[in-house]
Amino acid sequence: AYDDCLILSSDRTFAETSKANLFLVVNQELITPPLSAGCLPGILRKIVLETAEAIEIPHKEEPVSKEMLEKATEVFTTNVVSGIFPVRYIKGFDKTFTTHNNTVTRSLFQFLLKIAADY
Repeated sequence: AYDDCLILSSDRTFAETSKANLFLVVNQELITPPLSAGCLPGILRKIVLETAEAIEIPHKEEPVSKEMLEKATEVFTTNVVSGIFPVRYIKGFDKTFTTHNNTVTRSLFQFLLKIAADY
């Protein structure tokens, strides 16, 4: 079963999913498409980028190509309903992402949980 789909921008890079912002990790660097790609300026997207800065996770906004997704070791989406949601499989890439190795995703998630608990 499929829960969501990727949305292409006019330059054939990935902008987001139908219901969430897209993040991936390539070489331990967090990458998300720039707002200019057509993605929505999600609240949790902004918080994740600020959190990456705070806990010194290398990050950047960059167009996400098919080749970049193929190199990714972690992929997750964010929205205020689901929070940080790890992606396990992307059809057409024949690649499964194992969530137990998601060190960057887990670091972000744990830091945000701590903030929420302290609030």
